[in-house]
Amino acid sequence: MNKDKIVLAIGENLKLGQIHGCRFYFCPDPRNIDLYADNKVLYYFSVDGWCIVDLVLWRCQFDKDLLSEQRILELVLQTNVVCINSALSSLLYCHNALMNYAISEVGLPSIRKTCFFGLNAPYMGNVEHLSKVLKVGEFHGGYGKALIDSEVKYIDTIDIATKLGESISLEDYIPYRKDIRILYIDGLITVYERVPSIWKANVNPISINRIDPSSVPQYVIKGTESLALRTNADIIGTDWILSNNGNWYILEANLSPGIVFQEDIESLSSLIESRLFSR
Repeated sequence: MNKDKIVLAIGENLKLGQIHGCRFYFCPDPRNIDLYADNKVLYYFSVDGWCIVDLVLWRCQFDKDLLSEQRILELVLQTNVVCINSALSSLLYCHNALMNYAISEVGLPSIRKTCFFGLNAPYMGNVEHLSKVLKVGEFHGGYGKALIDSEVKYIDTIDIATKLGESISLEDYIPYRKDIRILYIDGLITVYERVPSIWKANVNPISINRIDPSSVPQYVIKGTESLALRTNADIIGTDWILSNNGNWYILEANLSPGIVFQEDIESLSSLIESRLFSR
């Protein structure tokens, strides 16, 4: 009698449906999990007791407990378990600064950033040429950002931000007319346009619409594919804006992008199935 393959999804409770021969366990909060590794095998304590994990689906954003998420990935790395994305890729590119490094290595057009370290350093930021965007922390999706349009607002925002103990960066604000997400899943490309409700891209959009990839410049598509190759990612989401003067800029890339549309869920399910049963 064949035993079902065990898939452990960490960081999100996805509605993946059923895959024949698989059993799914979901652990949305990485702080609430029991694992151990022995002889290259990963064990997970489930409602059914200890079980051997065949595949880990990593869906954490590194925004709950960075140390816990890092330790879990380090444990997974010591085993032979299949991991999507790989534990090493997630460890290497979990921080915005490290992903920004990969983006620059690939040569994608990005907005110049000034980054700060230390309690007093952010007060030295140059706000002479307004407007600026100040970003705090490792959050994705446009969160943790403030639009700075005066020196007073900058000083007041910095006064709060420096007390949070997070990374801080400052970049030029680029007025834009289009906000898109390129979703890459195992070589398959899907493009979505988001209609923003506020000045921030990818924050509480009015609508998200699938668009034809041919309506986007090829270097945007190819750039996403190159970044996936550079980071050895099975799944990656890149966020781009089209400025009012006609230039495309990549805002960020995320190894755990949102997967909510049925076509993308089916692509993810196919990826899981192929990694489990095509070895």
